[in-house]
Amino acid sequence: MTFSKFAASFGVVAALSLAMPAFAQKSADTLRTARVDQYSALDRYNDPGNHTVFTTATLYDGLISYDFATQKFLPLLAKSWKRIDPTTVEFELRDDVTWSDGQKFTADDVVYTINWLIDPKSKLRIARSFTWIAGAEKVSPTAVRIREHSQTRYDLMILAETGPIMPKHVHEAIENKADFSKKAVGTGPFKLAEFNPNAVIRFERNNNYKHGNAFKTAGKVGKIDVRLIADYGAQTAEMLAGNLDVMGPVPLDTAEAFAGRKDYRVEAHSSFSYNYLMINVFGDSGVPALKDKRVRQAISMAINPIDLYTVLGGDMKVDWPEHLCWQGTRYQVGCEFTKKPPSYDPAGAKKLLAEAGYPNGFQVDIFTIAGLFRQAAVALAGNLRAVGIQADVKVLARPAYTNQIRDNKFPLILRGWSGGVIPDVGDTLAYFLTGEHAGYISTAELEKRVAQGNDEPDVKKFTDQAREIFDEITEDMRIRMLTPIPDIFVLTQNATMQSKPVAGSVTSWGLGWK
Repeated sequence: MTFSKFAASFGVVAALSLAMPAFAQKSADTLRTARVDQYSALDRYNDPGNHTVFTTATLYDGLISYDFATQKFLPLLAKSWKRIDPTTVEFELRDDVTWSDGQKFTADDVVYTINWLIDPKSKLRIARSFTWIAGAEKVSPTAVRIREHSQTRYDLMILAETGPIMPKHVHEAIENKADFSKKAVGTGPFKLAEFNPNAVIRFERNNNYKHGNAFKTAGKVGKIDVRLIADYGAQTAEMLAGNLDVMGPVPLDTAEAFAGRKDYRVEAHSSFSYNYLMINVFGDSGVPALKDKRVRQAISMAINPIDLYTVLGGDMKVDWPEHLCWQGTRYQVGCEFTKKPPSYDPAGAKKLLAEAGYPNGFQVDIFTIAGLFRQAAVALAGNLRAVGIQADVKVLARPAYTNQIRDNKFPLILRGWSGGVIPDVGDTLAYFLTGEHAGYISTAELEKRVAQGNDEPDVKKFTDQAREIFDEITEDMRIRMLTPIPDIFVLTQNATMQSKPVAGSVTSWGLGWK
């Protein structure tokens, strides 16, 4: 793995090279990692952030899992399934699985979890993911039927990606479900040893984990400590002191502090995440030039994606999506398009600006939030200035950004998108064309088409609908993908990891030793 040449000029590299790591935890079979995020719970039902993808998959299992490499559903807690009719799926459950407290896993746990998810009293932030479910019923101690309000195309995907099963005998009695995390019980490849939301989360390998599959395997290490260290500088110091085995994902400049050090290596892993630029077409941005399609095309032609990626990943290689979804190597259902954004052509951009009546450019603000997005926005502003557009970057704290975005007044927006919760572009279309973004690039008619598409059970029909929508917003140059966002990790030389193309990239069962 290589870095940009300017990494060697970082004074921090020389200063940190004085520290000598003391790798001692391989012998204790405890792999130590760190995260900057704070955890209010250890499951995505109660803390639905990308950071809880790791903990949710570590502690709990779903009925099935989805293998991104083969694009197939695999048995997990359910050993088989079949469609009784278009709106009913029956799952035959394994009879040899126990919870981490020794209790036997049964159909009662599945029925309880599904019906809890759709209970209005549950008030889950991700409740919209389960509105298609009508209910669950027990057929036998090892068989469950899940009923749907209408036929869907994504039921199995949601159950695989966002539907971990909870233990009825523990979970049901807890009034505040977030408290379940204090002594979580699961069927996953690891079990919880300690949860201190301000300091550390400790996992121990579940030696009874016999029901894994080709995607989700048993754990390779005996213990995993996830230390909660909110500052990347502090994480770097701990890594160099020999107190961590894996860091990440981390920003590029943090990783560059380890360039050239033989005791460490840096890896960049592909994820579904990418930066995008949204142009205010229909809102009140105060920049009339953006209403002209030629100007929007000129903006796109002024962009050199390599410039933007350099500040995120240097020269580290990851997969690039061609557009707003992953077509081909990392296929997402419904991801097809015939129109692509124009290529980098600054001379052509200047010509279009002149044709549109802006030979000397114009003034425009790029709005973003603090963190990695600011760096990409600054690089984007440089591209636009090179063709005469005087672009300034406005960085807002996340709460202020969230409060202001619905006013539809941001001229240009640079943000990131995780690619969606499931490998289906329905969530991506909804994210960009409904909700908080609707006033920028969408219309009432387009929102209706997105809703109809997301309710379409037939994959081919949905793909045709999605293709038309992707092509429409691309042809009109309302939005474009800029660069992938790499997941960058720093590892000691005796630690290993396997990446999965999901939010968060790293999995607990992919961590190991050389």
